[in-house]
Amino acid sequence: MSGIYPHLSRAPIREAVLDIRVELPASFALEQLAPFTDLLSASFPEVRPIHTISANFAIGDKAPEISSAPPRIVGHIHWTQDKSRAVQGRLDGFTVNHVNSYKDWESLRLQAQELWRLYADVAHPVRVVRIALRYVNRLELLADAPLERSLRTLPKINSALPQHPTNHFMRLVLPFPESRQVVLTQATEDVDLLGNGMHEAGNSVGLLLDLDAFVSRSFDPRSSDMWAEFEQLREIKNLCFFESLTPEALERYR
Repeated sequence: MSGIYPHLSRAPIREAVLDIRVELPASFALEQLAPFTDLLSASFPEVRPIHTISANFAIGDKAPEISSAPPRIVGHIHWTQDKSRAVQGRLDGFTVNHVNSYKDWESLRLQAQELWRLYADVAHPVRVVRIALRYVNRLELLADAPLERSLRTLPKINSALPQHPTNHFMRLVLPFPESRQVVLTQATEDVDLLGNGMHEAGNSVGLLLDLDAFVSRSFDPRSSDMWAEFEQLREIKNLCFFESLTPEALERYR
């Protein structure tokens, strides 16, 4: 699977995310994550709670019944002052976000490894149950040009139909060896997965290419195996990115 791909000096990465889902000891409570917040306070001074909400739908002979529980805080997200990077510590895991500031894989991995050690020392995870790398790219498509000019992975449009859609959304789940998977999502214009609003500008149209590579497998939280697996996920993420774009499209980011 290993491949050599061209270096893109203007890579279109909007956000890069490294995520580790965990199983914590049954008795572990949210308050016990407080030392993790203290350790991050100098570099990640802005802290916001992460909420979850659950709802139940009961369908039977009578009218459907809906019940919900109040929002519950399950962790915190810690931001740098310039909002370019974040780290999340939650009861179900740990995440590092590089937002509009991605430099390279080595920088993301090294920072994540350092912060993960802090999280693991505080939370004492029993095991890791899932790991993921997600890259959200914003591409520029040529306005009024066939999708084939830019994309090699794209929806097939019957020749009897218009060939220049003004909007499209496509989601594929691609299987890879050893239970690895990639969720490949394309969304144009106002179908914005990040909520930032994308509109046609000049001679180009924005498209989000969202690649979420993950594996649901048990890892020892202290083992190097998990980080070796991240390298595999990065390879299949790269494969999906470079094989989804045409050489003409890639030239725009060299």
